[in-house]
Amino acid sequence: MEKNIEEKLEYISSLNIQVEALQPKRSPEDEEVKTKMHARFTELSNKVDSLRKEIEAQEKHDLEVRRYTREEKIRELNLNLESLQKVSDEQRTRVSEIKHDIEFIEERLFKLKLERPV
Repeated sequence: MEKNIEEKLEYISSLNIQVEALQPKRSPEDEEVKTKMHARFTELSNKVDSLRKEIEAQEKHDLEVRRYTREEKIRELNLNLESLQKVSDEQRTRVSEIKHDIEFIEERLFKLKLERPV
């Protein structure tokens, strides 16, 4: 049984050596490149976050501008509506006055016709 254990230990040791031989050798330059790549990734990730926040701020600003513009347009339309309502009321009043004048004139004409002998 000890012999079997020793054979298995030797086999495992042999496999470890083969695995190490298959793994690429890392040089100090590789570590430097890895460090630079990680730093660049972090830099780009921060830039993406910054741009995302900038875009969100711009979208919020654009929404505020559109809201303000629409509120101004609503105020302008309300003023126009009030002006039109005033004109309409004035015209109604004038039409009423004209109708009254016409009725008065028609009554006068009718009276005049009655007073005149034919």
